[in-house]
Amino acid sequence: MFTFEEYLTGWLVYMGLIIGVLAVFWWLTRFIKWVSVKHSLRLIVSAILLVPVPVPDTANFWAPAWIVGALELIFSGLENFIPIGQRLLVAVAMALVIYALLTLLWVFIKRRKASPESS
Repeated sequence: MFTFEEYLTGWLVYMGLIIGVLAVFWWLTRFIKWVSVKHSLRLIVSAILLVPVPVPDTANFWAPAWIVGALELIFSGLENFIPIGQRLLVAVAMALVIYALLTLLWVFIKRRKASPESS
């Protein structure tokens, strides 16, 4: 298996590449006029790319969920993909719920500031 230094180097390279991928995706979505759709797409892609899961054969190593999920789906079948797919789905759902709550809070604060103060 890998040493800790190789494992850490792999994650650092992956995070560097993901920053580049997210920057390109951010640039590609700048033309979308609907802000909610644009932000939701960015959140979905970020959640899919950044969620880690434990590697099935080892207890101490983690890997990106989309990679482990794809490998489990290809080599082991759908029954081994389902737990990883559930984690990805929960991560995406949580990101969208938090975004919706923050958007509602932002709208509430803007309306509160815009309305005249009645004392």
